[in-house]
Amino acid sequence: MLEYLGPLVIFPAHMWFAKAEMTSKNKLILAMVTAHYGKRVLESLFVHIFSRPSIPVKQVYLNFAHYWLIFGGLISSELCYFYKPPVLTPAATKIWLGLFTVQFT
Repeated sequence: MLEYLGPLVIFPAHMWFAKAEMTSKNKLILAMVTAHYGKRVLESLFVHIFSRPSIPVKQVYLNFAHYWLIFGGLISSELCYFYKPPVLTPAATKIWLGLFTVQFT
């Protein structure tokens, strides 16, 4: 469960400290990330039953590196600081809303 908290903390922190104006696309990405990883945390708390060790200790460190460093650090900094979003057309807005809807299925 702790591995999923990295993106939930780091991604909003990057959005908060970014000097650029938050566009609707940035807000939508933030909502999608929060919904996705929030859902994973809730699944870990209430759905999955961990009665015995399910993965080796080495894999735990790789999972932390994946979630905290790659997504939490690199991808969120790319989206918050370096990415210049294009203007959203009505069709692109529908695609983003569709992707947001997929998060809950």
